[in-house]
Amino acid sequence: VVHSDFQKGFALVHASPLEKTVGKMFKKAQLYGDITLKLGLTVPLAQAENTTVSGDIGFDDASIKLPAWRLEATKLHGGLHFTENTTQAKNITGLIFGKPFQLQLTTIDADKVHSTTRATITNHLAIADLETWLKMPLSKVVNGSTDVVVDLDFRIDAPMLLHAQSNLLGVNVLLPDQYAKAANQPKKFTLDLTANDNQPLKLKMNYAQQLDVACILEDEIDSFQLVGANISLGAGV
Repeated sequence: VVHSDFQKGFALVHASPLEKTVGKMFKKAQLYGDITLKLGLTVPLAQAENTTVSGDIGFDDASIKLPAWRLEATKLHGGLHFTENTTQAKNITGLIFGKPFQLQLTTIDADKVHSTTRATITNHLAIADLETWLKMPLSKVVNGSTDVVVDLDFRIDAPMLLHAQSNLLGVNVLLPDQYAKAANQPKKFTLDLTANDNQPLKLKMNYAQQLDVACILEDEIDSFQLVGANISLGAGV
């Protein structure tokens, strides 16, 4: 058992076979706070590549920054269990935009050479916080707050993918005619975001199968700059 801080503890993870599992999830993140790392290794002398791992990471009041998205999660409490192939965690709690959220981690396609670690985040998101983050005048079109479920997919050899979905209960949509929506009216909304190193963000949104938007955002010093967009009215992509 090792008591350390996040940065030092994950230096060990990144330099080990764990880089292919739990390491990839934090490769592009800045980590802060104290952790407890419990690690068990079984290393066959004749075939070191068949090393098996079982470990647990516990943390209290930790923080994670994702510079590529200019996002930060604070006050993280919980822990995760990992092996050489999988990552699992339930009921991690913390704050994002200063509001509570819950986080679960799991490994999908664990039997494949390049598996994916998925982080599922559940929180109540205010449009005002989204507007501040993206520095876009969203309040001209939407206002209020709603429950959101977000899946973040991490793979060592692929861009980070974000998929969010909501029924938009609690959100007013201030668009003309059939595109408008009152706060007490549910309508399905999905958002997909792709982040790759040194490349613009690719953003895709679908609103109730009535409006589909794809756009490219260039990361500037203190904001995202819209550099291209495609909008489709009606059903379809």
